[in-house]
Amino acid sequence: MKRVMSHITDCSERFAQEPMFHYLRDKRIDPKQRLCFMPMMAHLVFSFMDVNKYVLRNEALDTPLQRLINIHTYEDASHWPWWVRDMKSAGLDKLCNFTDAMMFLWSEATHKSRVLTYDCIAMVARATPTQLLAIVETIESTGYQFLTTTAEVCAEIEGNPFVYYGSKHTKVESGHHMGTEEALRFLEAIELSDEELEETKGLVDRIYRGYTDFVAEMYDWVLTHDLGELRTQSFFREKATLETSRPLAPKELIQHASPLLARPVDMDRVPLQGEVRCEAL
Repeated sequence: MKRVMSHITDCSERFAQEPMFHYLRDKRIDPKQRLCFMPMMAHLVFSFMDVNKYVLRNEALDTPLQRLINIHTYEDASHWPWWVRDMKSAGLDKLCNFTDAMMFLWSEATHKSRVLTYDCIAMVARATPTQLLAIVETIESTGYQFLTTTAEVCAEIEGNPFVYYGSKHTKVESGHHMGTEEALRFLEAIELSDEELEETKGLVDRIYRGYTDFVAEMYDWVLTHDLGELRTQSFFREKATLETSRPLAPKELIQHASPLLARPVDMDRVPLQGEVRCEAL
């Protein structure tokens, strides 16, 4: 597992060179403007509350590895009130219709954050105990890399009011059980076969690709949104597309290579009960 931990460190360092990080470190830009990405993290903040409580945590499995993960989930599941507070402090909290909020969260502009959550859940569902630890460590490392950078931005603001994106959050993260020297030594001592090593590193890479896509989505947001305008708008302009569900036409079924009938069934040829018959398109 030591080589996995080293791989996580290497990935985290590369992650910190993404354009969004350069933007956050650019002191020519007003620090409050650099933090205007906050709404983009809404889905991730709240969905990972559930991932910790309902996906990663398993009280029924009493093993050393699962106990480590359980401890992490209790520490990490209750940070969302800090994000709510920061949104209010930034002047980005909005009064809106419930459906407006839903349509923003599930808009095309925010889809990478949702995909990241869903992909992590899919990986967790199939992971071995050691892979699960690697997944948690990767998520923790990525979050810490991002939050230490935002904490530096917050430190530039006079009377800094921010908690989730400020130094308080990073201090809590650095004190996590999973991040202690004892925990790291425990993880590094786990032995993996060559096959297990490559599979686990593949999962780490997959998580970092998801986070890289997510911060790229954030970067697009900060380049196209002004904090002053965000504060004065009644709500964020991004919305889910209003496409009405409908049956596909025969030509569309063919385009999608449907294996089902694209024309009316000949009732004289309907199979008897238990008999299967299909007509190719």
